[in-house]
Amino acid sequence: MSRSSIHISVPEAVKRYVDTRVGESGYGSVSEYFRNLIRDDRQRQLNRMQSIRRVATTSVPQFRPLAAAARKQK
Repeated sequence: MSRSSIHISVPEAVKRYVDTRVGESGYGSVSEYFRNLIRDDRQRQLNRMQSIRRVATTSVPQFRPLAAAARKQK
């Protein structure tokens, strides 16, 4: 996988906080810390979308057949 860089500017207090988190949490680098934040954010978004879909397919009558079909496929 190819890599790209993202450069951000943050206030000094934020940089100190990130440096502290990197040291306390055992991350190997600031980049690793930010990659983990992004992975966690992506997972939260996926969970949120799955939750919305689950609610929609179980509470909206016209979607109930789709929800039943999806459960059978698992």
